[in-house]
Amino acid sequence: MGARSVVRLKNSAAVVLYYQSIGRPMTASNINYTVGRCFDLQWKSIQARKKEIEGIAPKITRNLMKWIPANMTDFLGTIIGVRDVPISYVGRTNVAVPDTSDLLANKPYSEEHGSIETELIARVSHDHPLFGDDSAKVFNFLEEATRGTAVALTIAPYKRKKDGGGCTLRNCVSACWIGRVARNHQNSRRLYEELQVGLHPREAL
Repeated sequence: MGARSVVRLKNSAAVVLYYQSIGRPMTASNINYTVGRCFDLQWKSIQARKKEIEGIAPKITRNLMKWIPANMTDFLGTIIGVRDVPISYVGRTNVAVPDTSDLLANKPYSEEHGSIETELIARVSHDHPLFGDDSAKVFNFLEEATRGTAVALTIAPYKRKKDGGGCTLRNCVSACWIGRVARNHQNSRRLYEELQVGLHPREAL
């Protein structure tokens, strides 16, 4: 077997594992050479980022609702975990893998997600044997970012298991935070309502 054939075979195997990880069926149309080429380019980019030196978690700011999506979540999206997926998937609100939307023609991702990276973040399962490793990394970053602040109290219960998956948005804007900070805020009602807006409906306080 020639060197080029070996490369294509390895690439096809990687595509198969990718579809398995995001819960998508394989068909003749979504595992052809064009799809494999597109996948290979994006996969190499993810692998290259995995080798980069990890940054420092952004410290919590007074604007809590800006810190969570714009700072912390974006930061976690730059860290590639042991499953070759950005660890921001750990804090995904919808743990269950959503129903499949059609893949774009000759692409290994849907129009909704637009890249294999976004597909992975949205669709990899939380019951994988290595999920705990990525969850622990998320916890460590959250602990680093909230150290010395009132918010640190809300993630303390998850320290023993290093449960980064448990330290969701709800924990960062928990009753403890509102009770200790918003109570003495001159616009406490407005702050409370702003915090509520940022919560998933099922997580409203």
